[in-house]
This record gives sequence, C-alpha cells and structure tokens, in this order.
Amino acid sequence: QTCLIFLTNSESLAPHQVGFCMIGPDDLTTVSYIRSPDKVIDLHGHIVGLSLSPDNKFLYVNVRRWPSNANLSLLENPAIACEIEMRVVELESLQLLDTVFTGHKGFTDSFGAFYIYIDVSKDLIASGSEDKIGRIWDRSYGCQVSDLVHDECVNSVSFSPVTQQLAVSASDDYSVKVWKSKALMKSTAKL
Repeated sequence: QTCLIFLTNSESLAPHQVGFCMIGPDDLTTVSYIRSPDKVIDLHGHIVGLSLSPDNKFLYVNVRRWPSNANLSLLENPAIACEIEMRVVELESLQLLDTVFTGHKGFTDSFGAFYIYIDVSKDLIASGSEDKIGRIWDRSYGCQVSDLVHDECVNSVSFSPVTQQLAVSASDDYSVKVWKSKALMKSTAKL
C-alpha cells in the first residue's frame, strides 16, 4: 500500500490539516474517490509548506498558527501569527512530534498567505520566508546553521541532489543564489 499525503481543511477556508489516506494497487489503476482521510493531523493554523525527508520517515510542515481563541469559519479565515513554525510528523506512527524549528516570519494575512517551498536533505532542512531570509537547520540537533539573505521574500530553497553542502535559493528580488557550505568552500579552494 501507498500513503497519500495531502492538505485539507474542515473548519476554515485555509488548509490547516494534513490528511493521510492509504491506497492500494487497485486505487492506482482507476480513479479513486476518497471520502475522508484515514488520519488527519490538525496544525491549528494556515499551512504554508511541506516536504518529505529523503528516507520518507518524516514530513516537515510550515504553519502560521491561529490565536488559541480563534473563531473558525468556512466563510473567512482567522488571523494568523507572523511566526512560522516548522513542525515534524513521524510517518510510521503518524504522530506530530514535539520538535519545532523556528525563526521565520510571514507578513501577509491568511487570504494572502502563500506556499513556501521546503527541502529536506539527509542532515539538513531548508525553507524560505517572507522575512527575506532562507534558513537552513540541522535536522538532528534542531539548530539553525545558516541564513540565506535576499532583498525580498525567499520563495524556495533547494539542496543539490549531489551534495547537501550546496543549496540554491529563489526570491521575489528576481535572483537565484547559489550557496556553498564553509566545508565545501574549503575543499574546493584546495583544488
């Protein structure tokens, strides 16, 4: 069987839940109708990005939370926090872990909030943000290891498929920047 992972909503216009649905081989040969997910994790905020780890064991989700007293409605979105939290779902148990990666800011309201692309490598996680900074965190230690600064919103950060020591960021400032780790710069300087 294959696990289909998708964004969904139930109490708000904004995507605020991650849905999981097991599908079998027969579901892949015909058009399947999914009535409801097998499992739903509600992140209590507007989801603005998600990505699987390369080993398919974890799902990383960027979310801008709603206030705890938010009145949810299918007619309008509640206010969302400026802080963007990256949450982690362990996929074998489908449990939301206590791990939270922080540092990003978002400034648009819930109607204007948009998707920020996340990338996950063997040891690192990268994400862009409206605060003009792409960030890279160490997956194991949970600490931020790099700032990738632009002049406008950073929409995406991606690692090289060859080495996680090389990343590319794309921004609303019409630039694409290539970033090398200090270790990679030292090793290439010796050549």
